[in-house]
Amino acid sequence: MNAAENESARRYPAKYWPGHEPDGDHPGKLAYLDGVTTDDLRAAFETGAQWQSTQPFTAVQVEEAAKQIYLAASAAVDEYDHWMGTFRKLAVWDDLAEQGKEFYRKSAVNALEAARKALM
Repeated sequence: MNAAENESARRYPAKYWPGHEPDGDHPGKLAYLDGVTTDDLRAAFETGAQWQSTQPFTAVQVEEAAKQIYLAASAAVDEYDHWMGTFRKLAVWDDLAEQGKEFYRKSAVNALEAARKALM
């Protein structure tokens, strides 16, 4: 099972009509609401997840991921300076040059694509 199938099973657990639960070779009879079973809901969820995985990332998604990568990479540098007895200036995205931002945006797209592939 892939991540989308696992999530659909978690969100839409199978519900059976009382007395029609699965046993042995009998699959059971799924309960439904207006003709829609939990299998239908799962299939719809999985189809939506597969469609979403083919869509390009939005500029907002990329920008937020880039900021998080930049801040995580800067965290090791922005710490208490024991020699000077002061805190170094915290990393601020807005102070970063556009060339630096573009580097982190590319890194963010790569990270988002890797995460997407792992889920699908």
